[in-house]
Amino acid sequence: MESSGEQHTSTSYNSTPNFKPLSSIQQAHESHAVASVKFSPSTGSLLATASADKTVKVWRTDTGELVQTLRGHTQGISDVAWTLAENYLCSASDDHTLKLWDVSTGRCLRTLTGHTNFVFCCCFSPQGHLVVSVLCACNVWD
Repeated sequence: MESSGEQHTSTSYNSTPNFKPLSSIQQAHESHAVASVKFSPSTGSLLATASADKTVKVWRTDTGELVQTLRGHTQGISDVAWTLAENYLCSASDDHTLKLWDVSTGRCLRTLTGHTNFVFCCCFSPQGHLVVSVLCACNVWD
């Protein structure tokens, strides 16, 4: 193999990342535990937190500013998931439901029922038209 004289460097993924504070979200959900935290998948410019206080909060990652508080669950929330387009969130709750939220308006678009116990986690399909929720069984919603 012939060499062109160019040197290529590779990034080592074995080194420790040099994380530094960017912003701080103080008292995110007051004295309640935060069960889940997820970056918006495409840009990472937003952060969603789900809590035992029955809310999902959406924050700007660069400033820590609270953008939206999503209310509607009657018990704590264990997980939250973004669509790839970052316009919708799904929340999974101990109230046995999933809720689909419009991130820009904070409006609950739909409540999905059918679980007989706490809903521990949720996830959107890459296309964003299916939601998977998990308790002991795995439910797929279209």
